[in-house]
Amino acid sequence: NGGQETATTSLVSEEDALAHFEEQLEEQALSYGSIVGVWELDGESVLFAFDAEGGYYAIQWQEENGFIGFEAGGYNYDDGELFIDTDINNDGEALACNLPADQQCDDVVLALTVQGDNLVGEDGLSFSRHGLDSELAGLWTHFGSGVSTFIFLDSGDYFGIQSLEENNFLGFERGSYTASGGQATVTVVQNHDGEALNCNAPAGELCSGAFSFGYSFDSTTMSATTSEGSFDFELKIGTSRSSAPAPVEPGES
Repeated sequence: NGGQETATTSLVSEEDALAHFEEQLEEQALSYGSIVGVWELDGESVLFAFDAEGGYYAIQWQEENGFIGFEAGGYNYDDGELFIDTDINNDGEALACNLPADQQCDDVVLALTVQGDNLVGEDGLSFSRHGLDSELAGLWTHFGSGVSTFIFLDSGDYFGIQSLEENNFLGFERGSYTASGGQATVTVVQNHDGEALNCNAPAGELCSGAFSFGYSFDSTTMSATTSEGSFDFELKIGTSRSSAPAPVEPGES
């Protein structure tokens, strides 16, 4: 008994230990072997995100044939098989839906196995899971409409998807960010959507900006305040957040 003065009467069973482990991860909408999370294809310019409600998002920001853009839709993952239905195919013949842009795909099947923080497929295909533990990190969708989605990663990189916009500014943007004490700054390095999301400039032009943020509703809703106004986002992937300062206009003290 490892030198203990009092002998233990029983050890925690493997089943109980695993159950406890899964309880600890439940708050993050994760479970042992779960595909829920944000994954980047090793050595490629591809990001996939799977939420706990059966929704998926994907971005391809560089591709030799020019098929860049995003996808969004539904998925089901069962015993090493990923079934995908693509509702929005903005990129064309890349990512999960290998059809021209604006055409939808149903019942795409991919063989992928979760191995800890890796998602492994055939022919050496491998994704790495991104950490989502830092302030602001997670996948957030516009509350109610879901037409805008932001992914903030522990690495300091961020991605945005605009899937519907009245002036047809559709696409994605990516860049870097910092966040501390309810204040965030973003630097856009690729503006594919045009005058939406963080960079309110024509597609191809770059910009930077700032916003303030705070959490409410059991720490799963974020209110972001920019020079354009205030916007609410719902946490879809990541851990519930502790309280942060109430949003204020950028530049206010």
